[in-house]
Amino acid sequence: MRDLICWLIGLLFPGRGKHRDEEAPPVPVAPRPAPRVRVPKEAVPLDAEASPMVRPYVIAWERERERRRQRERRTALVLATAGIDYEGLSA
Repeated sequence: MRDLICWLIGLLFPGRGKHRDEEAPPVPVAPRPAPRVRVPKEAVPLDAEASPMVRPYVIAWERERERRRQRERRTALVLATAGIDYEGLSA
């Protein structure tokens, strides 16, 4: 009975430390293949609109910023034709 319990414990909970059974053969480790390095043939500039690395909210923020700048320029131009000096929000 004792041998059966020891066998079950050894089967369910194998030894891991320095008290492990030294008669057990070491487990062979399969060698890993060398990592492949991919080198691009041509360096092509990234298209921010097509690249999945650029988040859509970044693109939307840049477009909105450009719209605001254009609106400020138009406002300054309209007020300049009326002779009014306009500083704007250019900060």
